[in-house]
Amino acid sequence: SYLLFTDKGYRDAIKFFDKALEIDKKDALVIAVKAEAQALLARELTSKNDILEATKFESKSFQNAYIASELQPELGEAHRSLSMIYFIQERFKEGKREAEKAIKLNKEDAEAYFLLWLNSPDKEKLKLSYYEALDLNAESLEKALELNSDIALFYLEIANACSSQEKYIQSIANYEKALELSPDNESAYTSLGYLNIENSNVEEALKMFDKALKIEPNYVEAIHGKGLAYLKNKDRITAMEYF
Repeated sequence: SYLLFTDKGYRDAIKFFDKALEIDKKDALVIAVKAEAQALLARELTSKNDILEATKFESKSFQNAYIASELQPELGEAHRSLSMIYFIQERFKEGKREAEKAIKLNKEDAEAYFLLWLNSPDKEKLKLSYYEALDLNAESLEKALELNSDIALFYLEIANACSSQEKYIQSIANYEKALELSPDNESAYTSLGYLNIENSNVEEALKMFDKALKIEPNYVEAIHGKGLAYLKNKDRITAMEYF
């Protein structure tokens, strides 16, 4: 479920993992992947400004990742979950180290290579913007996609980096690919909405925001985006309804 990479997907996945742990509460693999789902949910909640709930899941994620690594130190998924948490906390040096450990234990782990990419921003460019600091030609990213090209999160993050680096055509293509894999991803629709505003394609932008709001009616970023789209269209009266 969490491969849908949505708020609901993460929550559903955590419920399934909890059921599995009722059978074996010391299953290190289940604990590790649960930690990843919790970390990703924390990140999603942070993006929606639900800081209290995000902090709760981040704390649980960290605890579970360490429990998994203590139960089975040679489990790649345990190090991968720690890498994910460090990435979310912007502790990139530690995140890179854990991703490298995961790869050493399993050289076929696409997500570990992807986390190595996410945790390897250029230090100088990082002073300006995280996504500008990511190398879209990195070997780790190429390897991740070679091993598994069906993970929506890969395309969401690549799209974010492309957008930040003003590679808008590539960004749109990657958001669309993410939506093929995760059709109910309100974040991807919202990002496409903002890109269409940049391209002065207001009607398409409004369609994208409406799709996001159909999934999550109170999604602030999409509501604000609709207001900006109407402003772009010089319809200030309608725009004010969304601010």
